[in-house]
Amino acid sequence: MKKTIYGVLGAASLIMTMAAPAHAISYRFKFKVTSSGPDMYACNAGLMNQDIRKTICYKENNDGSKTPVDVNETCSTTGTNCNSRLKCVSFGSSSSGGGSIYHSSFTSDYTDYKDHSDTTNLPVTKYRGDAGIGSVNSMFTDSVAFNKSISNVLFDLNNEIYNAKYFIDICFRAPQTNATSNGFTFNHLTNVGSTDFLSIGETHGDNDRTGIQMMSPTEGRRYTQLSGLKVQTFTVCDIKGSGAYTAGPNASGVYNTSDNEANFIVGSDGVTPTGAVAGSVLTAQSSLTPVPGAGQDVSSGSVAAPRFCKVRYVFTETNAASSLPMFRDWTRKGAEMCTYTEFNDPGNNSSASVMSN
Repeated sequence: MKKTIYGVLGAASLIMTMAAPAHAISYRFKFKVTSSGPDMYACNAGLMNQDIRKTICYKENNDGSKTPVDVNETCSTTGTNCNSRLKCVSFGSSSSGGGSIYHSSFTSDYTDYKDHSDTTNLPVTKYRGDAGIGSVNSMFTDSVAFNKSISNVLFDLNNEIYNAKYFIDICFRAPQTNATSNGFTFNHLTNVGSTDFLSIGETHGDNDRTGIQMMSPTEGRRYTQLSGLKVQTFTVCDIKGSGAYTAGPNASGVYNTSDNEANFIVGSDGVTPTGAVAGSVLTAQSSLTPVPGAGQDVSSGSVAAPRFCKVRYVFTETNAASSLPMFRDWTRKGAEMCTYTEFNDPGNNSSASVMSN
């Protein structure tokens, strides 16, 4: 029996040996794929009261109109305006801004940044900040903002005249590539629209319209109209081949960090950009534009080989700086602001955009 089994196995081995090719070649090859796409999100906000140091007085007339009154006139038994209905708002000359510093505030939710596919339920932090006087109060510093994502932003403006200034930052992360100078070129665009409303209940941020009654763009006494609200947009980008970070990774060659130089140089108010820090470039800047109702393009530009970019929307109530400033209406009203930001690759018509309202 053992001899029989051996005989069968030996025959099979002989057949296999005879069937093998006389010559053979083989080759194994490995390669790798890297993947990184763009991302964009709202990352910072801030509020200030412009330091308007003057006294504003009006005399209320019987027909409902108001007549500006020289602030130097006093009411006495012989004064021109004695016994008239005189209403004044004074902001004094003190460094505290005449009492307007804490009259306005803003609230927001925020989380740490997370990627598209990250389904982690991150804790949400509630933020409340008072308006700065003469200089903005921001949620985050530039070095922190790229690692935060904000939502449900609400600016609550309560000082006596229309002198507020507030901003929203949109952070853009370009795809991480090995290229140091060439690579992706993006066109970018900013667009702003607004819808005025009356508050009839508690007001919320984002898309929640409970508690508000939307107004027609032709109605009078709208917030955007009374405040003389205007907007200005600025875009700064950290570009490859310049500054401390010349390629996709940081200075130590590490990917997946937010290390960047996409920061503005700002003026004395701490919010309005005047330039860009070394290693970055100011790629677009708009003029001060009245806030429209329907969405309207505000600025556009292009940037080659960006690493990170930041887009700032600065909203300014300009009425307080006019020759005849108005008192802020007691009726609670406001506007739903809609910003639209787009970065697109003109080579293949692909784009990344974010809309906030």
